[in-house]
Amino acid sequence: MNYNWSVFFSMFRANLKEYTRDILPFLFSFIMPVFFIVAYGVSKNGTQTEQAFSANVAIIGSANDTAKIEEKLKDFTLFKIQVINSIESADTLIASGKYQAVVSVLENSTPQVASTSQYLNVATLIKKTLQGEVMTHASSTDIPTRVVSDNRIAGLDYSFAAILSLSLLQVALFGTAAPVVTAKEKGLYRLFKIIPVPRMGLLGAQVAVRFFVSMLQLLVLTAIAVFVFNVPVKYPVTFIMVISCAALTLVNYGYAIAGFFNRMSMASAFLIVLNFYCIFFGQMFSDINGSSWQLLVYTTPVGFISEALHYATTGYASMFTIFQSMTGMLIYLLVSCFIGIRFFSFEPGKA
Repeated sequence: MNYNWSVFFSMFRANLKEYTRDILPFLFSFIMPVFFIVAYGVSKNGTQTEQAFSANVAIIGSANDTAKIEEKLKDFTLFKIQVINSIESADTLIASGKYQAVVSVLENSTPQVASTSQYLNVATLIKKTLQGEVMTHASSTDIPTRVVSDNRIAGLDYSFAAILSLSLLQVALFGTAAPVVTAKEKGLYRLFKIIPVPRMGLLGAQVAVRFFVSMLQLLVLTAIAVFVFNVPVKYPVTFIMVISCAALTLVNYGYAIAGFFNRMSMASAFLIVLNFYCIFFGQMFSDINGSSWQLLVYTTPVGFISEALHYATTGYASMFTIFQSMTGMLIYLLVSCFIGIRFFSFEPGKA
């Protein structure tokens, strides 16, 4: 047991030195994410006011009444309607920055329209549209309008989670998968077969180094976002739990991908395509929930990670609850661990 731990720490130090000497992993792990979050923070937080050409309106409440209200509001091309079948409050939905107004419908009661003061005209138009369609026995009851806080999640506040997800993805693909495939191609792992290095000691050390680098990267990015750009983290404890699980999941995901390739010429093209695939269908900067593409979110762990980080930082997630996101990450972690161990070989050409 003591020998295994000694091997693990020796391999950890050796892999860490190798990682820091390689310019490509260092570039994707630290330089680009830091540059990206600073540039994005300066550009987005400089202009917080957003003008919408159309109004995104969410309807929450009982199914029968929401269907009637949705049908009525669809007559206006100004409104983009979405019925929310979740327990999210009107304040949370508006704070997410995705909706300009929220219509709350309770069974056998008067609907209520909520919006910020900036979009009070939208709430007024909704109110006038529904005035003759109140779903109560007392049809003369006025529809109340409620103004909620103007502290909408916009700019870097909302995109912070996406930037963290993107940074972890770069470590997984270009800081883990690419170097491992390169080492396999050069036959470096064959050298470890000559000396008494336990298989799990080598694997564990490599995963631990990437996990350490990922966590250090996330701490640096979080410090810049919080202390320089005043980005809030709504649930700090959940945030720490999510980034730890996310880092471990994506590092193992990258290692699992490396198990399928022995030549970097083939792996590089796949990694580039997968990188853009995860960006477009990973719930990062654009929300594809409700679209015809939403099933593609399940095909990588990035969608679950992005949703969990969005929830931890803003209190709002579009597609998954925090429990669903954590479950999805755990499943991908277990599958990636199995694949990574199963396809690892000291002599990959004979695997």
